[in-house]
Amino acid sequence: MLIGLFVTNLAIAQEDSHTKRIEMTPWDEGWAIGAHWGKAFEPSSTWVEFFTPADWELIDYHIISVGLRKKILDYDKYFSINSELSFAHIYGEESYQEVSVTPTISWNLLPWDDYLDTSVSLGFGLSYSSMVTELDETDTKTLISMIFELEFKLPEKDTWSVYTRVHHRSSGADYIGDVISDGGGSNFPSIGLRYHF
Repeated sequence: MLIGLFVTNLAIAQEDSHTKRIEMTPWDEGWAIGAHWGKAFEPSSTWVEFFTPADWELIDYHIISVGLRKKILDYDKYFSINSELSFAHIYGEESYQEVSVTPTISWNLLPWDDYLDTSVSLGFGLSYSSMVTELDETDTKTLISMIFELEFKLPEKDTWSVYTRVHHRSSGADYIGDVISDGGGSNFPSIGLRYHF
């Protein structure tokens, strides 16, 4: 399915006749603020489970997060680069706060965009929590943040969008800190609402 989607989008890109170019977004444009809520699932040592919701075992950790996003540049209508500053409160078995800075790259051209404008984003950055947590199973407050997100908006009402994401935080395979057990890190499948201005 993913291969088919890639081939379809490649064909669209090749058929598009306008000149490809990179355009920096002016400072007073390309801003958005969003908020999402989610619930964590048990950390896994395999990436396969990360993308298979049927295998998620939800646990008593919840997240409420607010994020300010700025578009940095566009490559025509194909993709864009953004950066997001987010503040989160995690509650449940533990209670703590988290701040993250996460640059993202978004693919913006999909076959059904005339009906439902959709983008797919992947981001990597840094996250700092107010305490060393049992959930993350590491020995440090500073970890790598990762975002995998789908965003949807109606073409005629592009001020508001709905998004779903997995909010991930870990040592990045021991790149930062030491993992106490296999599958360390936290994953919060979330749903949110974003206002673009």
